[in-house]
Amino acid sequence: MSIFEKFNRSQAEKKQLQIEEDANFYYQITEHDGEIWITFNNFLVCPCSMLKGEPVEAIKKMRELYIKSHNA
Repeated sequence: MSIFEKFNRSQAEKKQLQIEEDANFYYQITEHDGEIWITFNNFLVCPCSMLKGEPVEAIKKMRELYIKSHNA
């Protein structure tokens, strides 16, 4: 593998790690006014009571979709 290929591979890996870190940072669950909410970048999105499934699973899926959309 050439130096150029190693550099490109290293950059791609760094980019992937940054995208994953961003997804974990942006999508969170927080308490607000006595209710648990899903947030994006610290902004309230929707109360978890609106979700049919587990809020943590919903957050995981949102993060996966964020990563997928940034790798497209």
